[in-house]
Amino acid sequence: MLVSWSIVLVLALTGLGDALPPASSRSSQPKPHTTPATRPTVYSKVPVSSITSKPSTKYASVSQSATSSASSASVGFAASGDWLAVSCDVHNNSYPFAEQWKKADGDEAWNQTMAGWRTYLQDPNVVQKSFDAWLWNALGAGDQPRCFDTDTNGCNPQGCVAKYTPAGNLMMDNLSGINQFIHTVEKSISDAKQTVQGMIGAFVETFTALPSKVNEQIFKTILDALTFGVTIASAVAWNVLIKQAKWFKVDDWRGASKDVFSGSVAFSMTAPKDNMKSIDPYQQTKDLLSAFAEQFMDATSESVADYLKETMWAKNQSAQEQLSSIVTDGLGYDLRSLPATSSDLQGAINQLFFARILGQAWKLSTVAMNPFILRVDRSKYKCGDPVSVPSKKTDQTGFNLGKWMNSETAAKTQWCDPQGNAWFLLNGKYTGGITDGESDYDVIVGDVQQVFGTLAGGDIDTLNGKDWAGITIEAIIKSSWGAFLANGNKNGYQMIESSSLQLSTEFDKVEDGGLPFIAGIETPGFFNLTICFDPYEAVENLIYRKSPICGESPKQDGYMSKAPNSAGYTSGACTIHVTEYQPNHPDLNLLDQYQLAVTVFDDAKQQLAYATKQPVDPAIKILDKTSKLPYDLVISTDRDDHKSVCFWYADQWWCDSDAAHECNFGQYDGGKREGDCKFTCNDPGDKAGPPPVAPPGNVVDANLGTNATGDGITLAKTYSAGKCDVMVRQYQANEMSNDLNPSNDHALELTLWDAKGDLIAYTVKTTAPPKTWVNVQGPLPYIVQCANGDGDGEMSCQYADQSWTTNKNWKNGERYDYWHFACA
Repeated sequence: MLVSWSIVLVLALTGLGDALPPASSRSSQPKPHTTPATRPTVYSKVPVSSITSKPSTKYASVSQSATSSASSASVGFAASGDWLAVSCDVHNNSYPFAEQWKKADGDEAWNQTMAGWRTYLQDPNVVQKSFDAWLWNALGAGDQPRCFDTDTNGCNPQGCVAKYTPAGNLMMDNLSGINQFIHTVEKSISDAKQTVQGMIGAFVETFTALPSKVNEQIFKTILDALTFGVTIASAVAWNVLIKQAKWFKVDDWRGASKDVFSGSVAFSMTAPKDNMKSIDPYQQTKDLLSAFAEQFMDATSESVADYLKETMWAKNQSAQEQLSSIVTDGLGYDLRSLPATSSDLQGAINQLFFARILGQAWKLSTVAMNPFILRVDRSKYKCGDPVSVPSKKTDQTGFNLGKWMNSETAAKTQWCDPQGNAWFLLNGKYTGGITDGESDYDVIVGDVQQVFGTLAGGDIDTLNGKDWAGITIEAIIKSSWGAFLANGNKNGYQMIESSSLQLSTEFDKVEDGGLPFIAGIETPGFFNLTICFDPYEAVENLIYRKSPICGESPKQDGYMSKAPNSAGYTSGACTIHVTEYQPNHPDLNLLDQYQLAVTVFDDAKQQLAYATKQPVDPAIKILDKTSKLPYDLVISTDRDDHKSVCFWYADQWWCDSDAAHECNFGQYDGGKREGDCKFTCNDPGDKAGPPPVAPPGNVVDANLGTNATGDGITLAKTYSAGKCDVMVRQYQANEMSNDLNPSNDHALELTLWDAKGDLIAYTVKTTAPPKTWVNVQGPLPYIVQCANGDGDGEMSCQYADQSWTTNKNWKNGERYDYWHFACA
């Protein structure tokens, strides 16, 4: 029911601002007295069957006019026990409600109160009152507080008065809090109405192209969407409410409030169509949506008021149980001083309203739009990277998103999940269709036709988390992905009104959040767009005009890597990529030792570790703490006269020609060679025995190539003074194709000669932020220091009081230069 839109209330309550207006400040004009019709509800807290309609024999019957002893309060129903004699000392707002309620013997008091109320309802000789009026009168606090009516000045917190008893005061405080809560919802909805209506024109222009006049289908589609949205609004409101009221500090806050949630949701299911007044379907589109918005707000407000009346009159079992939940758990008590600002509530209302009709707007647009979500695995594309469009068919080898979308679409429609997978909110554009029974798929791909576009308003500039009440691409994706998971990895899920599902923080499953609609508009199925994994499948279905795109069970093979484990990597078949440099190469390796650069990837092709270009004599190891893997990875060139590269990991040992590990090393070309091998990398805790061949001794820790580990290697103890030379080789950042520099910073490699041209020192390729020194010294009295500039700008070096800069041209991701300096 539109009560759901109390969600709005709740959301508003999350903001800071003026406190709830005191009931005394409201209109004193009473509304006509009406008794609400009974509605079926399903909530449950204190079973009514456990509340006796007659007092037990231990109670002394006290009539409305009777009095008890001087030390006990007198109430207008059969009551006895210690709660009547508790002093007002326990009623202290600085104490938690539960503590006050216990000291006031509240449970006993409430059981007797409800028994008295049920006895009163069974008396045919009395004029029926609402529960609040009966309670105020029975406690001697006055008559007709009208807590069922938000336009009242009588339903106020009373403060502790001895004759009311602390338990009685807490009961009245709870009813007052619920009354104020509903009053705030109504007032905020009223304030928000004009704002929402004023945005309708912009909404239509931004998100859709509806016909100037609607038809019956459009009318019914929007009406059904809003009716369903109203049904779940109360749950959202209560979710926000209990968090703002600090209920989450209670150990069982979900269990304690679930009954109220369930009750309000059940009530709301009967209200929307009752309160949605008739709307003329044959009018201008903008006028129709404006009318829908007005009726939506009005119906929500009326439904909230109906819920309040239903509960305060408490004439049926379900309403009495709902009231018991509110009072005994102190929910109403904690609502008395919640801050609420109109802007917060308006934002919440706007978000629910516009989020509910957003998907319908795309579906009903006269400009064909086919919303879907494409998930691209982190093993195929690094989320956030630019997408380049191939210019011709020969450029389209491998997986390239540019085959299907242009760079602007990719940049403005994507969201990165916690595991680094990319998600795109896309519009599938129909193509030329079928010619002579054959698909024109090859023509589309060959001509680089962009068949994936942007939905109207479906980009990060529009859905930016600030405009349109904070709706984001992320929320649409999370809700749709959660629906896919909830449906057993299939499209087509249907959300129920009372859904308490939410997406796990790992993004790999849905779980019960404990309360209806606890995830708000991210609840699985609130948005329910088709999920696709294989762009080829999506294109093929667009060509054949199949709907939905990718169908109920989209192709997943090869497009879904496993989620990372607790250690942060994806187990399975890891990959090690090696670049090996021959010794004494005049350009690539000036040392007389083999050098290796090593990168390790997990099963999802995510980088785990990078060891920079460095000497290997006899072996290096990439530590487990560096790679996240549970074992060290050892690499050696100390076999077959350094002709082979061999590896050790856990219980595995293999060399660079091993077919079982899918090694693919090539021959040396220009002083280097490259290759990959796969190895089994299990989850943490999996035990492994020793490898069949022991690794060599004296294994050193691999140099990671960061500035912290980039120490120079001294090759001589003495040097010839005069004019020394340093060669500085610089590598561009994120250059994966040039012997690997996956860092976000440029890297420097330094080689130092003395005046006779003898090699005296060397610093391995070392990444460093701009203007951060990388050092090499050897036997020189001072350190030679070189640094990257900003971006691809000039690099600089210094030695003692000498300095030098250079800015040569780049070629294939690298450049180098020599500096001739005095080394006395």
